[in-house]
This record gives sequence, structure tokens and C-alpha cells, in this order.
Amino acid sequence: MKNIIIKQLVAAVIFSLIQSVFAQEQGELKIIRAQYGAGASWKDVISELNEKIKDDTIDIYVSNSIFGDPAYLQSKTLKMEYEFKGVRQIVVAPEGERLHLPAKTEDAGFLMIYEPGEVDFDNIDIETIRFEKVVQSMVTAINARDYEGIQKDFGKVMLDAFPLDKSRPFFNNLLDTCGKITRLEPPRLTPPMQAIFPAHFEQGILDIKVVLDLQDKIIGLWFLPHTPTVEAVTQHQTILRLPFAGTWLVFWGGDTPELNQHHNVPNQKYAFDFLAVDDQDQTHKDEGRLNEDYYAFGRDILAPADGVVTDVIRGVRDNTPGSMNPYSALGNTVMIRHRDNEISVLAHLQQNSIQVKPGDTVRAGQIIGRCGNSGNSSEPHLHYHLQNTTIIQDATGIKCFFEPVTIIKNNRTETKPRYSPIKGDIIQGE
Repeated sequence: MKNIIIKQLVAAVIFSLIQSVFAQEQGELKIIRAQYGAGASWKDVISELNEKIKDDTIDIYVSNSIFGDPAYLQSKTLKMEYEFKGVRQIVVAPEGERLHLPAKTEDAGFLMIYEPGEVDFDNIDIETIRFEKVVQSMVTAINARDYEGIQKDFGKVMLDAFPLDKSRPFFNNLLDTCGKITRLEPPRLTPPMQAIFPAHFEQGILDIKVVLDLQDKIIGLWFLPHTPTVEAVTQHQTILRLPFAGTWLVFWGGDTPELNQHHNVPNQKYAFDFLAVDDQDQTHKDEGRLNEDYYAFGRDILAPADGVVTDVIRGVRDNTPGSMNPYSALGNTVMIRHRDNEISVLAHLQQNSIQVKPGDTVRAGQIIGRCGNSGNSSEPHLHYHLQNTTIIQDATGIKCFFEPVTIIKNNRTETKPRYSPIKGDIIQGE
């Protein structure tokens, strides 16, 4: 009997050891894939993050402990798919926040966590996902008349301005008047931190406008009469010329996020950033510390076609290179209506350089101002895009072709009668 007991104890110990080893193998934290960056500037960081695993955990600050800066002066994001105890999850975390893995949905805080298949890892639209997650949670609480749940994602400023004794009767009245929310349409993003969701109620449609802070908390909320989306223009009718003379680099331009960091912003989907270059394709002289070092700064900016000036922003100071002004993102700007639903936007112009005013009629090639470094701009350049309405936050971008365009490559020139430039092109305007 004693031998049997000893054998059973030995077997139990061996089984326990096997279980422990098996659990350890199953419990290993593995990074399947990971990217860090912003817009089109994504960097593979799988090996870096795997090296940071200690005792089946990662505890780091996003950005500060990840090598390199793949998107200078832009807000960056880490997206990662990892496996822990045989379970895979996708995590999205903004720059500057603490990342602790393995993460749990209920205490994730700033993290966005998904099961593989819920989102397309390679084409995660970070901004849309942020807003959809918050607004969908709020809608669920509204429909359930869960007033405390509605406030779950409110930031302090919203909680102070819209406490329970005010929000409860408001949402009660909303539901009594309009019924439950049955469907949300995809949002229209209006950078930097707001989105508008057309919301279908049982008794009609309202627009839900939401502003988020950096922790994805609601700091602004409106239920507005629905404004129908202006029909997108698939092909413009206006004949456009390049809005400058001389030789310029297409820093951003094209139809994909890889070619164009504006791609995920609806009104700027086909926008361009143009930088003037010298005969060595350099954008500045010396160290580029001064605006005057840049070949674009002070260059004439021209109307790309005949039209009427609809909007002018002036008086915004030019930034010191490397500094950006997100509070007046467009900087000094001129908007020109060429025809219904075809409006040019020319932004980041030099302070006090604009030569037109709203209501002025302009001709193609007319000087409207000079290239500057105002607004959300880190160095002197021209931002140009074509959109379908003068309401900047409601607009949809239009892919535009210029006529003609001369392309310089390997010391040879080729003139195309109609062309939409892409990132990396060196082009000449007349």
C-alpha cells in the first residue's frame, strides 16, 4: 500500500510538472505583427517588441521606448497583433500612453482591443475606429435608457457641463421624441478630433457630432438636424493648371495611404503637399532653420483655374521650421469656386501675402498669394486639394488632374497633357 501511495505521489508530481511546463508554453506572450507610425509612415517593430517581453509581459510607453520616429511631428499609433495563452488579440494604442500586455478589454483604458477578423490589420482606419467604438457604446446605453452608461465615456468637461440631472431628462426627451437609434452611418471625420455620425432613429435622422480628447473621452456632443452629404464628384470638369511656376517636389500625393498621408481625411483624400526644389532636388539651403532657407518660401502661388474666391483666411503667423500650429491648421488660405461642387483649397500661405478677398473673380495663373509656413505645417510648402463644397468639414475630396505637367526624371523631361502627380515626382509648372 505504501509503495502504491508513493507511486501515486510521484505520478502526481510529474503530472503537475508537465502541467506547469505546458502552461508556461501556452502562456508565452508572442508578438505576431506590429507596426508603429502615422498615416502612410508605418514601421515594422515586431522584433523590437519581442525583445521587450519579460516574464510574459510588456510594460512600455508607446513612442518613448520604440526606436526611431517614422512620422516626424505627427501623432503616431502602435498597432499590434499578439498571442497569449493561445488567444490572439489586436491592440491599437496612441503615442505617449503606457502599454501593458497582456491586456484585458475591461481595464484597457486608452487601448482599443479587437479579435482578429473584427478589423483588417493592414488597413486599420485608426480615427474611424476610435470614434465608432465610443459612439456605438453610447448609442447602446441611450437605447437602454442607461443614463450612467451614457456618461461612461464622458470626459470631465462633459460631466461638469452635462451632469446626470441634466442629461437624464435630455435623453429621455430624445427617445420619447425620436425613438431608439436603429442604425449609424459611417462617420464623416473632421480633424483633428471630431466626427459626425448620421444616426437613423425610429422617427427620423439626426447628425450626432462628437469631439474626443486624447484619451478617447467625449468632450463635445451635439444632436443636430441632419445635413445630407453633398454628392461626391468622381471626375472634375474644370481644366486645372499647376498652382505655381518652376520646379517642385511632390512630397505627398496619390491614391493610397502609402503615397499620401492625407488619404484617410475625406476632404483631403487626394490632396498634395508641394515643396519647391533647386537643381539638385534639395528643398532648402544651409541647415533649414529659417523659413527663408526654403526655396518654396515666398514663391508666387497661382490660381489653378478661373473662379470666384469664396473664403480667405489671413493673419496667421508663419511657423519656425519644425514647429506646427494645429490650432489654425489651414493657416493662411484661399478657397476658389470654379463651378458648382468644384472648389480649390490652397493652404499654408505666407502671412500678409494674400492678394484676393471673398467675392473676387480670378483667372487661371493669377497670383493669389505667396507660399508660406503657416498653420499645421512644419516647413514652407503648398497644400492643395480640390473638394466638392465650400464647407471644409463636410467636403469630400476630388482626384484632380493638371494640364499640362512636365515631369523631370534622371535629367530628362517628359510633358504629359493631363496628369495627377504622385509622391516623389519632380514636376514643373508654367
